Amino acid sequence: MGHDERVGLAHPVDARPCAPVVHLRVRDCGAEQDHRFASGIGRSRLGSDPRGLVLHGRQPSESGMVCDEHLDCTTRMERVNDSDPAPFDADLFARCEGPLPSGLRAGRSNAIFCVGSCFHRRGEVRRLWIRAGGGLTEVRNRSLPRHDLFLELHRSAAGSDPEDRSYRSGFWSVVPVGPLEPGPMEIAVVAELGDGSTVAAPFAEIPIVPAPPRPGGDAERPARIGICMATYEPDPELLAVQIDSIRAQTNRDWVCYVSDDHSSEPAWEEIRRIVGDDERFVLSRAGERIGFFRNFERALSMASEECELIALSDQDDRWYPEKLDALAAAIGGHQLVYSDQRLTLRDGTVIRDTLWVGRSRNEDSLYSIATANTIVGASAIMRRDLLDRILPFPRSPGWQFHDHWISAVALAAGSVGYIDRPLYDYVQHETAVVGRVSVEGAGEERGPGPLSSLRHPRRMLIRWKCIYFRSFIHVALQAEVLLGRCSDRMSARDARALRRLIAADRSPLGALELAVRPVREIWGRNETLGTEWHLLKGIAWLWLVRLREVGRRSPTGARQDVTVPEFDIGSFAQWRLKRWIQGRSRAAVRATSSV
Repeated sequence: MGHDERVGLAHPVDARPCAPVVHLRVRDCGAEQDHRFASGIGRSRLGSDPRGLVLHGRQPSESGMVCDEHLDCTTRMERVNDSDPAPFDADLFARCEGPLPSGLRAGRSNAIFCVGSCFHRRGEVRRLWIRAGGGLTEVRNRSLPRHDLFLELHRSAAGSDPEDRSYRSGFWSVVPVGPLEPGPMEIAVVAELGDGSTVAAPFAEIPIVPAPPRPGGDAERPARIGICMATYEPDPELLAVQIDSIRAQTNRDWVCYVSDDHSSEPAWEEIRRIVGDDERFVLSRAGERIGFFRNFERALSMASEECELIALSDQDDRWYPEKLDALAAAIGGHQLVYSDQRLTLRDGTVIRDTLWVGRSRNEDSLYSIATANTIVGASAIMRRDLLDRILPFPRSPGWQFHDHWISAVALAAGSVGYIDRPLYDYVQHETAVVGRVSVEGAGEERGPGPLSSLRHPRRMLIRWKCIYFRSFIHVALQAEVLLGRCSDRMSARDARALRRLIAADRSPLGALELAVRPVREIWGRNETLGTEWHLLKGIAWLWLVRLREVGRRSPTGARQDVTVPEFDIGSFAQWRLKRWIQGRSRAAVRATSSV
């Protein structure tokens, strides 16, 4: 058995405030920062060599057009004053106001969510771009109200906002980042002013880092199947059942990689005791708490390149002996195969013989799986080379699930298969991550009704705002990363569908597609459980804010807050999905009472 207590993440994941946070007065910028920016953007000619720029991670052709034969589309590259430099301008105010990743993996396409404020003290900003990693992304969501910034600047020294332009300075954008070499990635805002001139300002900096060494080292024996398990403060009884069920597999050609999310010392020692001296298990403990999403990322990064297939394992289920054999036999030409599961209590009492009660499966619609996951990670096996597209996991402002991201990548890169019978017992208990969701609010049937929303419109808008930032932006960012990593395997139809989804907050046609897709339930396609309407509420919040602020240069009436809200699952959870999960909890209660 191998043990390793180093931290081995696929890439650094700790959130940190954006750096640098810059008020673009010359006196506010250090000499080193001024010099660095002047040597980067301030002295360069943006667009003077279109082949030196990247738009959405794809190289332009000789004609200056961006072409991708896999996407069946042609996009004109935006040029910013082709013949004029974009100089540093002390009157261009730019400030990063949301946490960015502490690092991005070198050599991988990714995306980041940039949010902040930008205005020119003495001129109108007509267009705005984010420059990151050599690419330009136009900011579509800008000129949004920032009441807090307006008050901050007008209470400070005179001259901070002489023409009252700070109020309409809010912006955000999902910014694709193509594969880069290790080193600092400077992020800047580039603004086209009302007089046609172009100016730039530094915004933030993110290090591009090489992949760290594999957690757990390379001491394990070679095996065809790598089982990746994530643990945190496991129930000893349930963990022992899970480990024993893995040991009892009819397929013996496996190694199990266990990544522990910095459990307490007693829990870690209990994990080691249960595993014992079995050399087929490789244990590695993270040096700090990173959360279940990143812990599964860490577990996957432990897998040896010699493995052909990768299976995922929770810490509290019960596998049937034939599980690995059945999944491996069914992989065929698929990227991923998953099975049904039986829902049970911890004592083995059967709640349901199938997961799919009240919800249809999905193995063919990338749009559906991008909006709502239907594949439980512990039920699946996938090809090892798929990890090159899966890792590192993207970072979004929403509630992230490893199996949602993995299944989306699998379907974007190929096909997904299904075995229509249970291959393990999916144990329901209150300490599970999803189990906690099913217990919280178990008495509520749905979210606030229409009459309640009309009586409390402010409360409704706050909820819709949370849905926008924590659900829609999350979906849009993951879709952008899918395009960056899987466009060579993706059909043109799927690529167009993802682009419509990403643009739904600014495109009436994209929003209309969200509105009509749930009608598919009429012919039995309810795999998303109406998540499209859930996302549409968030988009409606943004459109209402825009409508209310038409023509305003300073705050009047009710305050409009467009800052990113604190993370609170109760404020943006999709009530139909929550009710479906709660249905398992209620079934568990009935099963318990009947015993």
